[in-house]
Amino acid sequence: MMTANPILHGRTKHLELDLHFVREHAIQQHIRVCHIPSSRQVADGFTKPIPHRCFAMFKKHIGVQDVP
Repeated sequence: MMTANPILHGRTKHLELDLHFVREHAIQQHIRVCHIPSSRQVADGFTKPIPHRCFAMFKKHIGVQDVP
């Protein structure tokens, strides 16, 4: 998990400030960081193509309904 690993890579450069903020609070036990499997990543509906079943779940979670 990135909050536990102090080594950052080039692909994570844009996350550095937020990551350090979250890491600091996780170390101080103000927050708990948990893994969320990709099948439950609701934001994926905004950022990448997903299967129809996952898209239906995404719409349900954000409160969007089909218009007849």
